[in-house]
Amino acid sequence: MDANGWAAVSGIAESLSALFVLFGFWFVVRQLRSSSVEHLYCRMHDIHRMFIEHPELRTYFYENTALPSNDPELVVRIHAAAELLADFFQQVFLELDLLPKNAALGWRLYMTDVLDRSQVLQSYVNRHRSWYPSNFVGQLLFPHS
Repeated sequence: MDANGWAAVSGIAESLSALFVLFGFWFVVRQLRSSSVEHLYCRMHDIHRMFIEHPELRTYFYENTALPSNDPELVVRIHAAAELLADFFQQVFLELDLLPKNAALGWRLYMTDVLDRSQVLQSYVNRHRSWYPSNFVGQLLFPHS
């Protein structure tokens, strides 16, 4: 084989190599997205389990019920649930770029809807703004403030 033949073979080999690398990156990104989605849904199931095991908490996050003034133990549980939900929302927010666009949009809508309905969660995050990244608080939780 002459020099031109070897150059052609080398060019084909380099092209195939580049294709394999691109396929590898595509596969890794796909796996990362899949892993992120699976992880978030597992955590969401934990949130659902909390509301199933403690149905008295649900109204404070989905029906805009104010904190009770006559049950300090319940208030402690509500604040713990608010912290759990806010931390979960932060985790979702940090992974939004890894999710497929439709899934990311769905999560965003869910989080803003829950926040719009829950003065308890709004108050909790507002009191603890320094615990969360400013873009999380500003973009997702309080986009109009």
